[in-house]
Amino acid sequence: MSQVSPPAWLDKNFLETALAGSVDSFEVRTMGAVGDGYTSALLRVKVQLKSGKTENVVVKRLVQTNENSKFITETTMFDREILMYKETLPQLQKLLEKAFPGDVQPIAPRHFYSCDGTVVMEDLSASGFTMPDRREGMDLEHTLLLMRTAARFHAASVVLYQQVDPESMALYSKSIFSEAPINNMRKFFTGMTLLLADEVKKWPEYGEEYSKKLRAMAPKMLDLCIAGSKRDEKRFNVLTHDDLWINNIMLRGSTDIRFIDFQMPHFASPGNELHLILMSSLEDEVRRKHKDVLMKEYHTSLCDTLTVLGHKNLCITLEELKEEYAKSSLYGLVLAVVYLPAMLCSPGYDVPMFDSDCSLDNSIYDDSKFEEVMREILREYEQLGAFELAEKYIS
Repeated sequence: MSQVSPPAWLDKNFLETALAGSVDSFEVRTMGAVGDGYTSALLRVKVQLKSGKTENVVVKRLVQTNENSKFITETTMFDREILMYKETLPQLQKLLEKAFPGDVQPIAPRHFYSCDGTVVMEDLSASGFTMPDRREGMDLEHTLLLMRTAARFHAASVVLYQQVDPESMALYSKSIFSEAPINNMRKFFTGMTLLLADEVKKWPEYGEEYSKKLRAMAPKMLDLCIAGSKRDEKRFNVLTHDDLWINNIMLRGSTDIRFIDFQMPHFASPGNELHLILMSSLEDEVRRKHKDVLMKEYHTSLCDTLTVLGHKNLCITLEELKEEYAKSSLYGLVLAVVYLPAMLCSPGYDVPMFDSDCSLDNSIYDDSKFEEVMREILREYEQLGAFELAEKYIS
């Protein structure tokens, strides 16, 4: 991370508006690396105010000059994120603080300012937060913390929707994947599936078994993603982050956690959220041995929060939660096939997620534990019935 000259729009006037104070000086540093962020430019800014106070902020600005990702500006991604920071997260935080006075952390970094295509928020790294290693995964202690925090977030959203403001979830009623501009990613979804079909064919004890299934799914992979993520009013629905994997989690010690990057929130089954967490962000041993413990931790926190909020009647049983998880397995399978290689690939690998030509090859699997993880995941999703759900949709 190196100090850089600020872009023309990032000047004292902008920062004084964002921070509601007079700026004495500021310095800008770049954030992130190739492959770590796809839709936004991130800048870390240290601001010295004339009052003597120092503010450390992250300025997130929607990328609008890259032709390959231009279509992202036509989605509601930034609309969702700005609404989350300005309205939804404060509403959820208020509910949780009322329920757990003095015993609740912020869900996300502090929000300072938003305008069209730009968000200014607290720089968590300045206060000791770090992002876990995406290729190693989270240990059991931190994953339990994640499950408790996600459950509180979800529980508060149920109450917000059911008892306070049903219209609060209107923008989040459909998955981002269902929006028309995302159709430009169809080639990526299909290409990643065919790539995996070719790869698993080489793996001993797999052969044609999964390769044939994946090939049948490939042309419809984006459609399967949309179908798998779709909200069913008859099911138990919560506000999901819907991109809650290790790169969107910040940790400090063993007790402090924050969620970042709220571009994809979706009011849908918690099963959708749980699949992404459990598939993408755990140490291998935690993923293999502790899923039941993690599901129970999530369920306990969910019900405890709903009870304290005065709505115990809204809770579901542990068995019902497991049913939600199974019903959401198609969505989990699609995310695993299409996105897990990028989540586990070597640092610096540039994933052509939004490229119009979408040039893909199996080098994305190099220097990665992807094969080891995917061998286990494909079997698990078969047991959950994900491939059967895919076959029913395709037929």
